[in-house]
Amino acid sequence: MDIIKLKTEDQGELGELKVLDNEFEMPEPGEEWFAINDKDMIMGYAVLEMKETPVLKKIFVREDQRNSGYGTKLLKSLINWVRSNNYDGMVVLDHKNSNKFLERLKFVRNGEAYIRDGLSFKRKKEKKAMLVIIFNLFINIILASLRIVFGYMGNSTALIADGVNSLTDCVSNTIAVVGLKAGSKPEDEHHPFGHGKMESIMSIIIGTLIIVAASNILYENIMKLVRGEVSTQPPALLIGVSIISLIIKAGQFFFIKRNGERLNNTLLLALSKDYKSDFIISTSVVIGIFLSRQISPVMDSFLGIAVILYIIKEGYGIIKDNSLELLDTQDKEFLEEVYSFVIKEKGVENAHDFHMSKSGEDIYLFLDIRVNKNMLVMEAHDLSHEISNKLKLKYRNLKDVIIHVEPVY
Repeated sequence: MDIIKLKTEDQGELGELKVLDNEFEMPEPGEEWFAINDKDMIMGYAVLEMKETPVLKKIFVREDQRNSGYGTKLLKSLINWVRSNNYDGMVVLDHKNSNKFLERLKFVRNGEAYIRDGLSFKRKKEKKAMLVIIFNLFINIILASLRIVFGYMGNSTALIADGVNSLTDCVSNTIAVVGLKAGSKPEDEHHPFGHGKMESIMSIIIGTLIIVAASNILYENIMKLVRGEVSTQPPALLIGVSIISLIIKAGQFFFIKRNGERLNNTLLLALSKDYKSDFIISTSVVIGIFLSRQISPVMDSFLGIAVILYIIKEGYGIIKDNSLELLDTQDKEFLEEVYSFVIKEKGVENAHDFHMSKSGEDIYLFLDIRVNKNMLVMEAHDLSHEISNKLKLKYRNLKDVIIHVEPVY
């Protein structure tokens, strides 16, 4: 099944639409046309009038294929196209008997029109997150170069290791960019829940890199102690370089943590834990260099081992949290809140089997409700439709609600 953007000057494609639709009207300037193609046949088409807010001028599905999901798939594709072209919303003026169809896809009644707004909200958040990651990538390149160069100049193993750790951060940032790009793709026929879980997958890779990098430094420090190797006393200049690096790293940590919380982005929050670990490593380097000068060079290794063990624990935490999300671990507090809301709805006599699945920040909710056994199918459908709409309005990240209706015997 494909959604294709039609060339309005192609008379062959337009001719096929004329045959399908008795009320077909020729394209006008400022319109974009789309068709849904399945089994080498056009099943329907839609027309967008491009204004400041695009207007859905028409959506048509061939008569023998209606109530088969083609209209929903076509409209979802239009929403994704509008979002990807940086429009914030879509308006439907002539909705006739399609009110429930539009409400199911989060269109809200506004006077005589239906409006779906806030489409660019998620895209803007993704762009901001991408800028945050790229900015920190360049900072890490500068920090890695600074630490490694001065580490060799001052014969400081700790500062060189910290520089190598900054190079690992560059890899983590690159992985985050790939994950954010892949995770931002909208849902399609083969990925009905979107690609948001890519953020969790990439976060697990970042957590793994943290553990690998920390384990290598841990091994080097332990072997240095086993072999009885003692580093030479580092020059005072290295303390100044390390403190500058520490201040920069602290700024990075608070910057990326604040943006991760503000944008509710899984990848940024994972990176903030990575940066927290880096801050601790950098702090240990400064303290280690100072103690090496004041007490003994071997203090650097002892302090490093304790800190690195903590960092490995942080990396494990990232892997654990995101693995649980991939396994669809349930948010009991959220589900209990939803249950309390649903059970109060008029017509619902019981509700059970509440489940959820997350894809990035999007939530997909599944639940069963029990209604009077004499309730008509249409009434039960309207009830579930109303509950779904209320929940979507209440929870912004709620992408879809699937309700199974059962009778009370």
